[in-house]
Amino acid sequence: MALSASDVQTVYSLLSDAFSPDLSVRKPAESALAQCERRPGFCSCLLEIIAARDVACRDDVRLLAAVFFKNSIRRFWRQRVISNDEKAHLRKKLLLNIREESSQIALQLADLISKIARIDYPKEWPELFSFLAQQLQSADILASHRVFMVLFRTLKELSTKRLSADQRTFSECF
Repeated sequence: MALSASDVQTVYSLLSDAFSPDLSVRKPAESALAQCERRPGFCSCLLEIIAARDVACRDDVRLLAAVFFKNSIRRFWRQRVISNDEKAHLRKKLLLNIREESSQIALQLADLISKIARIDYPKEWPELFSFLAQQLQSADILASHRVFMVLFRTLKELSTKRLSADQRTFSECF
């Protein structure tokens, strides 16, 4: 069964419990997270937690959510676990949250974007670089810094693709 917006608090609690020094709290949380990981909507719940910047959402839990999200991308993005609609939602929301104040979380977001770009650019994500270029027009120094971080990671990731068709596409674009 798919996870939804109503499950965000449950996923947050599981991530928070995964930090517990008490083994009887931590182990069930880790097990539940491993089960959730294969369910549709899990990445959307994680991104909601990452994007939450209010006082109630701890940065260590947001960072753990980003790490789980990155691992889920690596394991499940190409499989049918994440629907095309959810992927489109995730790509859009990732870009909308590029101006992250926490440097550790911003680094994880840059890695996330680069991992997804490796798989989806240019076919499913043709607007990626035009969006990033548009963000560089802003006078916001933090936003510009985050965009440069994303560009660095993404270009580095794309430049390592080995298939000749991918290399040709990369050289034509850049």
